[in-house]
Amino acid sequence: MGARRDGFVVKIRQGTSDVPVGVGFVVGDKHIVTCAHVVSVALGRPKGTADRPGDEARIQVEFVLLGDAEGGPLRNCRIAAWDPPPGPGRPGRDIAGLVLVGGDTLPVGAGPARLVDPRNGLAESTEVSVFGYPGSPPRKANGAWSSCVLRGAVGGGLVQLDTSAESALRAQPGYSGAPAILSDRWGDAVIGMLAVASRGGEHEDAYAVPLSEMASAWPEVLERSVLPPCPYRGLQPFTAADARAGVFVGREREIERLRAMLGNQPCVVVAGPSGVGKSSLVAAGLEPALAADGWTVASFRPGSTPYDSVARALLDLEDPRAQHTLERLESRARAVREEGFWPVATRIALLTGRRLALSTAAVLVQRHNEVLLTKSQELTEQWRERSTMLENRQGALQAANRQLEEKAARLAHENSEIEVQFARIEEARQALQEHNELLAVSIRHKSEFLANMSHELRTPLSSLQLLAQELADNAGGTLTPQQVEYARAIQGAGRDLLSLLDDILDLSDAETGRMEIVPVRVPLLQVADHLDAAFSPLAEEKGLGLHVRVAPELPETLHADERRLLQILRSLLANAVKFTDRGEVRLDIQPVAADRDDARLADMKAAELIAFSVADTGIGIPDGRLKAIFEAFTHAGDPADTRHVGTGLGLSISREIARLMDGEIHVASERGLGSVFTLYLPLVSGGPLPHPDLRDTPVAAPPDHPTAAPTSRALSYGFSGEKVLIVDDDVRAAFALTTDFERHGLEVLWSERVPQAIATVTADPEVSLVLLRLPTQGMTAASAAASVIAQLAGPTSRPVIALARKTTPLGREKALTAGASDYTTTSHDGEQLLPLIHHWLDGNGKAR
Repeated sequence: MGARRDGFVVKIRQGTSDVPVGVGFVVGDKHIVTCAHVVSVALGRPKGTADRPGDEARIQVEFVLLGDAEGGPLRNCRIAAWDPPPGPGRPGRDIAGLVLVGGDTLPVGAGPARLVDPRNGLAESTEVSVFGYPGSPPRKANGAWSSCVLRGAVGGGLVQLDTSAESALRAQPGYSGAPAILSDRWGDAVIGMLAVASRGGEHEDAYAVPLSEMASAWPEVLERSVLPPCPYRGLQPFTAADARAGVFVGREREIERLRAMLGNQPCVVVAGPSGVGKSSLVAAGLEPALAADGWTVASFRPGSTPYDSVARALLDLEDPRAQHTLERLESRARAVREEGFWPVATRIALLTGRRLALSTAAVLVQRHNEVLLTKSQELTEQWRERSTMLENRQGALQAANRQLEEKAARLAHENSEIEVQFARIEEARQALQEHNELLAVSIRHKSEFLANMSHELRTPLSSLQLLAQELADNAGGTLTPQQVEYARAIQGAGRDLLSLLDDILDLSDAETGRMEIVPVRVPLLQVADHLDAAFSPLAEEKGLGLHVRVAPELPETLHADERRLLQILRSLLANAVKFTDRGEVRLDIQPVAADRDDARLADMKAAELIAFSVADTGIGIPDGRLKAIFEAFTHAGDPADTRHVGTGLGLSISREIARLMDGEIHVASERGLGSVFTLYLPLVSGGPLPHPDLRDTPVAAPPDHPTAAPTSRALSYGFSGEKVLIVDDDVRAAFALTTDFERHGLEVLWSERVPQAIATVTADPEVSLVLLRLPTQGMTAASAAASVIAQLAGPTSRPVIALARKTTPLGREKALTAGASDYTTTSHDGEQLLPLIHHWLDGNGKAR
């Protein structure tokens, strides 16, 4: 008994994906059979490929009917048997045999199918079922069953199945390799494998390879598993109606082989177990064919008196219409017994002048002197022709040997030249490696220089900005309006310089791969609202329309670095507004079609993409400058037009950030009509999500208190002399913060080193809060952070806020683990830190 259909049907997967390319079925303990063209498609080859895949090739199968919503058990297989699909001038059965590898066994509930040849007496109109993945309607991940009716055998060794009108749409190429299954009193049985199906439902039929053909392609596994076909139905005698009905269609090969064998030798034995159709093959197949060629044919069964049976058959051949007497039958039987069969048969053939054929259930005999003489002459002529052919081939072989010797000499010379070229290539490779190492050192030195210069420049610039802000506020009323404008101009210039420093550092980090991408769940509607609110005032100021649209079919969130995504979109929108004097600016956020045919997106491997398109009706970009605009310090506009002055770094930085997020930026523009910049990102970009506790947490402040964002300077926090200790080795940064804090009623203490800070909080328990910049002098190892923070917090557990130049989820986790109360970005503007300080202090200056 074989397994149930759920246990032997498998899905053939494309590579290691879940995409189905066909079906197969289990035929042994570790053996699976399917179509050869299905294996080629699963390996990414054209389905008509005739060459057998290499031994290292692996096919992944899924026992889909044994699975659940998450899928079925998976197994990996190697190709053990291969009979390619037929092609122009090339025969083939389109069969591949697979064997489980890696010590795998069949999953629980799986087992080999019971195999029954469809020509083994099955009645027409027998209903069979096939399982597969239809293409019209579109294929489903879990496949579908189709019902068919067994029609009969057709040419080419195939079995035809008629499908119902409903199933005709589903019996399509997605069913290739599917077993044709029938049910009888013993359970499920397989009668063949679907190889050719109706395409698009044009024809209501399908064709299956019978198991006898499959056994010929993989005899080691299938030869003993398939019952040999019997061409007749039950034990009923053959009739002319049976012949007209095509009962023997599909056995033409055996008949032709028997006829060819009879032409080469006088005796052919047809052997086999009882009930497989030997007599039927001879009586209903071979004898009519011989009679059509002009033979005189008689049949007999040896029975218990074989000599009498042979004698009667010879008399029938000699005189088919005569009524044989008992004396003549005994005389002929005695002659056969005493003289032997061959002398008697030869004498009858010579006397009658006819070609004779005598057949039994096991023996076919023909004898004729002319036939033998003709055959001898034919063999002699063939021997002469073959001798001449052999001489010609020997001469051609000698010529080929000479050519091979010449080719060997040329190959030896070419090999020596190749060795010389390899040596040169190796020298060039080593030189290139040395150059790359020097380049890496140069890039590292450049990055370190930029980082150091940024720190050295940022601090005095921040101090200049703060002092300029103090002057611009004119709290004492001692400055004239013109002097206030001068102060504001100084402040704006400092802000522009800081922005330029940030751009240069971002470009350096992106080019050297040191920029950190922190993916989080980004709400798309929130991004759209933020950008609309940020750029609407600028657009209104220039009289432009601003439209932001999010496609409704998009998911609610995008997996990406929110800060970097906003940086790119701000840069693109800022350029669009800058270079547009009339008309409108649009931001469209929409999915990219799965069947995209844009050659520019060929390198993007993600299956699902999202497009952020920024379109404007501005001045446009000439064709010759479309590539140049992404170079650093390059402007899209006319260099002589001072209205469009900028650093020329925005697009360069945006392109590098997009690459780090597995995305691309494309541009299309026409001079005078406007431009469209499109950012393409995968719906999941930038690597895995961070720790679950950090993926949706703002970096600048925890979710349960106000974010440390810029605030109005007119806002009063109600401080009254609370002491705040700043631990920072940068005296200018501490001075900048002190000015803002004292304006709001805080008393500020400053320590340059950690030991000095610990001594301060120990001596003065009135210190309400500590701002600790990380890293700072006196705390050289990460392991010391917890001890330092614990000593600064003291027995009253005063709040300790950790400050860092760049905040990351990992840095926040480390700081909070070490005992810090909070974690935010270092700022030279105290106004940005005041909301956070106010959160951690109550009205009496005590820690919460």
